[in-house]
Amino acid sequence: MKVSSAKRTGIIGLAAVALMLASQAYAKADTDQFLTDAGAAGFTNGGGNQALISVGETICGLVGSGESEDAVAHDLWRVSQLQSLDMATVLVNIAVSDLCPNQGTAPA
Repeated sequence: MKVSSAKRTGIIGLAAVALMLASQAYAKADTDQFLTDAGAAGFTNGGGNQALISVGETICGLVGSGESEDAVAHDLWRVSQLQSLDMATVLVNIAVSDLCPNQGTAPA
């Protein structure tokens, strides 16, 4: 299938817009604040700070793809060693607030 130059330009333009929007979602990400807030709430990760940040970024990715924060918290609780769904919800709220405030509904 041959793609015309105009279509190719349009596709490239759409990809550029998608990348710009994705970068804006994380433009205000504050990993230091996330680590501070998560630590204050009692969260640690045996893999260190980067592992905890990765969990937060995964949360943002799921919320950004349209999964509800409640569903993300439930999934996190099921697959982690968190003691309660409430704790998973707290971590989801912290991640959304600090790492991807342009996504989700957590208070900023």
